[in-house]
Amino acid sequence: MSIIGWIVDEIKRYSHNAVKGTADAHAAASTEIALKARLAELEASQGVLKLQLAEAQTNVAAAAPPTEGGVSQTVHDALVAKGIDDVKKVEEELVKLQADLEKC
Repeated sequence: MSIIGWIVDEIKRYSHNAVKGTADAHAAASTEIALKARLAELEASQGVLKLQLAEAQTNVAAAAPPTEGGVSQTVHDALVAKGIDDVKKVEEELVKLQADLEKC
């Protein structure tokens, strides 16, 4: 191969690598832009969800005004229901224990 042929080949190779490198850089930039756009979407969604959560908490607080003890009526009712369920479970357990005692 002549020196001129070698120089032409080197120029072609350099040009090809430069074009490929430029294409890779453009692809990377496009990917970065797409990722930044997606991140912005997710941050906006997070903001919307936080607003919805705050609104829901406000609605719950408004729907269940506090009682004298500062606990909302809904929470109070839930605790009372849980207490009633606990008492029923204890009563059932007592009945079972009494039946076991009678067997002895």
